[in-house]
Amino acid sequence: MTLLEPAPAVLTHARTASATGRRSLRPLAIALPEAAALALWIVSLQDLDLRSMTSVGLVSVLPVGAFVALALLGTSFCLTLRRARPAWGLLVLQVLVLVFMLYALPALVEGEPRFAVTWRHIGVMQAILDTGHLDPGRSAYFNWPGFFALAGLAVRAAGLHGLLDVANWAPLAFELAYLGPLMLILRALTDDRRLRWLAIWIFYLGNWIGQDYLSPQAFAFLLYLAVLAVLLTWLRPRARGDTSPSGARAGLVAIVLVLFAAMVPSHQLTPFALLSAVTALVVARRCSARGLPVAMSVVLGAFLSYLAVGYLSGHTQQLFGEVGQLDSTVSQNVAGRLRGDAGHLLVTHLRLGVTAGLWTLAVAGALLRRRAGHRDAAPALLLLAPFPLAVLQPYGGEILLRVFLFSLPFTAFFAAAVLRRVPIGVTIAATLTLLGGFMVTRYGNERMDWFSGGEVAAVQRLEAVAPPGSTLMAWSGSLPWESRGYALHRFRLVVSSPAWPQIVGLPPGGPAQLGVLARLMHSQPGGAYLVLTRSQKAEVDLTGLGPRGSLDRVDAGLRGSRSFRLLYANGDGSVYALAGKAPG
Repeated sequence: MTLLEPAPAVLTHARTASATGRRSLRPLAIALPEAAALALWIVSLQDLDLRSMTSVGLVSVLPVGAFVALALLGTSFCLTLRRARPAWGLLVLQVLVLVFMLYALPALVEGEPRFAVTWRHIGVMQAILDTGHLDPGRSAYFNWPGFFALAGLAVRAAGLHGLLDVANWAPLAFELAYLGPLMLILRALTDDRRLRWLAIWIFYLGNWIGQDYLSPQAFAFLLYLAVLAVLLTWLRPRARGDTSPSGARAGLVAIVLVLFAAMVPSHQLTPFALLSAVTALVVARRCSARGLPVAMSVVLGAFLSYLAVGYLSGHTQQLFGEVGQLDSTVSQNVAGRLRGDAGHLLVTHLRLGVTAGLWTLAVAGALLRRRAGHRDAAPALLLLAPFPLAVLQPYGGEILLRVFLFSLPFTAFFAAAVLRRVPIGVTIAATLTLLGGFMVTRYGNERMDWFSGGEVAAVQRLEAVAPPGSTLMAWSGSLPWESRGYALHRFRLVVSSPAWPQIVGLPPGGPAQLGVLARLMHSQPGGAYLVLTRSQKAEVDLTGLGPRGSLDRVDAGLRGSRSFRLLYANGDGSVYALAGKAPG
């Protein structure tokens, strides 16, 4: 060995250090597409012009970079899943990035909480906190107060003043919470890890329903998934020779009943969906806790008989008058939504198409797995179990949406069974199609679902001038109100009033229409105040509640009418009282 030749020990150390360096950099290199997609997504969302949205929603103002980010992430996931030895940690990362990109979008681009019902839920919670009691005769919410009471306790424990500042992050939080029970459910259904992760992927791509906002439904759906995870994982039929202690199983049954007991006073519909699912599993001998349906029925019956009896007795016709009338359900859930301008109709048709497409894929997947010798009684039953809910009542035109939500984990499972077998190009194409479809189906109504600072200011002015006991009125329901003074005021919509059939038939903003509106406001107890906002105008245009631009004409007519007095106005909202009515 010459002086110029390196010693063998030095060469060995250099090679080892080089290999170690390559191994340490490999995880970073593998995750580069995900990091690039996330970075490109965040950069692309800077300075979106939400006022330029068309009637197809957020997708109309997203830049090209956002779609490139979605395509990069979707393609990377499909390629990772098809590798001979998939990096399971990478699949977890890809799912987490997907959830963030899809469900944190409003929190990143909108300054105020979206959905009028979000503001109402915060108002209900605040009313319970402020008064310390319930008013069951005032609203259905006070008859199912569980979620609002728990949310109020969380606010107090965290030392927060309210939930408005964090409300837009609720979908991300709930969707991440769903991941745990989803993994348990799918692990109980199949040993195929690729199928499990593909099903989780499809679940998140298909959950366009939008019921994961700050709501009792989001909370109840989490409990729904948790109960099914317990049943499918630990309360399956006992195998021959199973010696698991009966005490442990009794403890699991107790946990299920506690979760169900928390669900019952929180949401009207989800307990019935869970009861249907559990009954199906027990009847088919796919659950060893044979007495669960009876115990759950007792809990549900006791609540309805004692704690919600006041509400039920006063709304018997509304709740039970349409039981079994499928034509009414179809009319309200499908035909009733097929109106409005061309963009809104496109969004509605795409929602129907995505739902029907996933259900069709699920049927195909169930048939494929049966032909391959798999016995999938449990997921098939749980897929079908929510459908009897459609016979009960239209649920305000949303029962089919909730049926799709409750069936989605099992729809995704069977749909994934199809995409698991097709060529990689087909899987990528399906993923990209669902990604694009999600952006339209989920955020297609964003013109009326998001609220500007000006709209919030107008509503705050309304609440400031109206004395307690007043009737606060809006033309339609899409506006950021009811978060304060929920128990102090009456909130009414012109489109829901007995005078609406007459109002809608008159020229918008004309003397005749404004005369009917004035008489409607005169008839309200405590004096009435009217607020009009940009989002209401968008709702009227999108959903066909009047000719396009009709609410602008109403606003202009109110300003020129001697029967009304303008109390406040900015670029996005106006507040009116009847002439001669002094503000409180």
